[in-house]
Amino acid sequence: MVLTRFYTFLVQNHFFRSICRWLLDFVYIQFYVTLLSLPILIAWGLPFSLFSPLGNLIFNPFLLVFLLLSSLLFFGALIGFPIGWISFALDYVTKWWLQCMELAPHKCSIGFSEPHWLILVLLPIATLAIVHHPLTRSRNRSICCFLLLFFICRCSTFSKPNGMLTIPYNDGFITVLLHNNQTIVIDPGLIGQRPSGKQWAQYELIPTITKKTGISHLNTIICLQPTATALEALELMCHTTSIELLMIPYWEGTASKGMNRAWHNLKRTAQTYGTKITRLGPYEKRIPGCKNLSIKPASKKITSGDYSYSGFLVNGSVDEKNLSISSSRLG
Repeated sequence: MVLTRFYTFLVQNHFFRSICRWLLDFVYIQFYVTLLSLPILIAWGLPFSLFSPLGNLIFNPFLLVFLLLSSLLFFGALIGFPIGWISFALDYVTKWWLQCMELAPHKCSIGFSEPHWLILVLLPIATLAIVHHPLTRSRNRSICCFLLLFFICRCSTFSKPNGMLTIPYNDGFITVLLHNNQTIVIDPGLIGQRPSGKQWAQYELIPTITKKTGISHLNTIICLQPTATALEALELMCHTTSIELLMIPYWEGTASKGMNRAWHNLKRTAQTYGTKITRLGPYEKRIPGCKNLSIKPASKKITSGDYSYSGFLVNGSVDEKNLSISSSRLG
């Protein structure tokens, strides 16, 4: 009886019905925009965040407040009206929004492996057809069709990759191991050889891995040659995607100011995003998730400026295939 009365109250309440209509309209627009933009995200190797609908739901009123305060600030400065409190409010709203953006974890992103180009072409066409066809143009029917279309798209791009992927860069290869639901990236020292390496790692390496495998989460990154550029690249990758573990060699001597700054920035960023850092020293280490694969120090040391570190060799087997990767400066 109580539930019946409560349901009757909700149905007859005008305010509640208005909220339901507003939420359904939002879901309709969210699905429509997502399905139209999904081919671009997939082609660029960008993941889809599950927090995107929530972010858009919050962003609309935030944008209204932001534009209102910005307009008041602009016209207040023109007419000589006191704008101190407006500047304070605008600064507070901006800081609040940036803090909210940092709350979304990377692990809530969904990666899509790149399907046949025909699927990318048909997806927006099917979305427009749902909106304009008489049988599906109503809001509720369109939402059901959008949901089905998104599910079909997800199934067509879903894969469980296993094996090894090589990505060419700087006259060498970055190796990506896919084994036992683990994604392991091994850089023999190529990323740190050029100043543009950090941008390449953020805008080329990660999207390529996502497009080839559909994976948006990296378990381990092994950096065999620590340089300032390599450490900066790792920090940018921590900002871009979810990384569980970084394996970086110890170094001896006096590193440059840029190297020390990059190292401290990397440790701070890793702590913020929950990424662990393991240092590679004089003893052999097993790679998590690959029991037949280990990192061994070489007898030769590598000197870079006023500091030096041991060369390393990744040796073992993955899926019954032998693997041997050494620091690039070892030859």
